Amino acid sequence: VDDIIKATLETGAVNADEILSYSVTDKDNTSQDYTVRLNDFNASLNVNGPIVVTAGQRVNDNAGNEMAADGKTIPAGKNLADLKVDIFVDGVLPVDDGTAITMSSKGGNVVAGKYNDTNTSVDFVVSLVTTDGTLTGGTIQMVAKIEPNGWTNIGGAYTIKTADVTAGQATVNVLSAPIEALTSFATDGVIKIKATVTDKAGNSNDWAESANTLTIDVTAPTIASASSTSNAGVYKATDNINVTLGFSEAVTMHNDDLDIILNTSAILELASGTIANVTTKSATYTVAVGERTPDIAEISSATLAVSQVKTTGGE
Repeated sequence: VDDIIKATLETGAVNADEILSYSVTDKDNTSQDYTVRLNDFNASLNVNGPIVVTAGQRVNDNAGNEMAADGKTIPAGKNLADLKVDIFVDGVLPVDDGTAITMSSKGGNVVAGKYNDTNTSVDFVVSLVTTDGTLTGGTIQMVAKIEPNGWTNIGGAYTIKTADVTAGQATVNVLSAPIEALTSFATDGVIKIKATVTDKAGNSNDWAESANTLTIDVTAPTIASASSTSNAGVYKATDNINVTLGFSEAVTMHNDDLDIILNTSAILELASGTIANVTTKSATYTVAVGERTPDIAEISSATLAVSQVKTTGGE
């Protein structure tokens, strides 16, 4: 007879318990599949209470003996949790707590909100709910796009650790190669970010697109000009001459000195930290005894000029 026996599974506090219906025809056992529903949750799946026989129906053995009330109770030690240890039901999706994903470039010259050609990777900080232990052993997949293109995965999936859940956040590092492989990756492009978080059971959810972004600038600045505010003329030893460099865009000097080499062989050194978000930078050249330009030395007609600009590291 179809649907003669009904068994109730405990599926957590959100959903009504799942009722499975069984057919019995001259068998000593019967089975039914249970499909986990969204928001079902039970760390140790079990059948609740005695089984129920549909009203008007009876369960008899081949000799005609009817199953008694006490026969409908599952014996101690014979329930699901006893015979199949750790049937962990988790149909609950990971929850985005609404904290925006943050990001910071790593390696080379780090500038907040920027990704430049010296950076070697990016750290993404993804918020996690501290009370969701099912996240441990799950994964975080970073997803990015540069408009007008669609979303694409960047880097491999990061495995969530217990310490990440305890801290309420995980730091996912993505190397430069997949970032620079994004369609439309170029200077002035804006990298937008979200994440797909998957728990240990395989339930996944997309974290919202972050309000934080990275703006791409991989165009190296150049020297646009070398000029002077000093008047034309002949300058003797101990005289001061202004030398001004113009840059192709606003620049900042990171962790290095900038040397201006003049055609008198003099070197003007601009110390690290003295160039910060400027399009021009001036230095004062004091003529030293024995220094002279090629025209004074009758080598050529060239007057004072900048021969080379380089960092202490040689660039």
